[in-house]
Amino acid sequence: MQGSLAYTDGSLRGYDAAVLSEEVEHVDPPRLPALAHAVFGAARPRTVVITTPNAEYNVRWSGLAAGRMRHADHRFEWTRQEFRAWAEGVARRYGYGVEFRPVGPDDSEVGPPTQLALFTLNPPAAAPTRAGDRTEAGTAPGPKTDATTDTTIDATPGTKTDLTPGTKADPAPDPAPDATPDPAPDQIVATVTVQRDEVTS
Repeated sequence: MQGSLAYTDGSLRGYDAAVLSEEVEHVDPPRLPALAHAVFGAARPRTVVITTPNAEYNVRWSGLAAGRMRHADHRFEWTRQEFRAWAEGVARRYGYGVEFRPVGPDDSEVGPPTQLALFTLNPPAAAPTRAGDRTEAGTAPGPKTDATTDTTIDATPGTKTDLTPGTKADPAPDPAPDATPDPAPDQIVATVTVQRDEVTS
């Protein structure tokens, strides 16, 4: 299968991971919101890895003139603070957590040559509990009793209920020993990687 995470593509939705390696700096800044939506809003993989050059490290490249970018096709190069601000904004907007890691030697003054953001999809929020349905943690809800007729109704799925006043439901027979559901198939992992050469003289 072929596709591009730079554009909204329904066939890329739901994979475990996506990698944009040295890619965002080749996108015109006005198109970055569309790229973020295509990756985090439409494809929504569980994990996203984005790497991009650290502009602060450019002073360590002896062959790179001051003020020049590492590649003629780069639309921009972010400092660590700029990359962090963009990544944290995207994470908040689309429901991801994000952490940052260095790629290459982490210079004490200017940081690493490449910076990496690791995004992880937040789990969905638990559905609110209705009043009257609240139970103690680790316990199942007990049977409901009609106080006017003294009829006991067992709410456990799979049980037969006798609604005659004063009677209790008969328990359902034990399931067959081999009635174990088949395990779900393994999740397919797709990694989309775009690698570009960096420093050019």
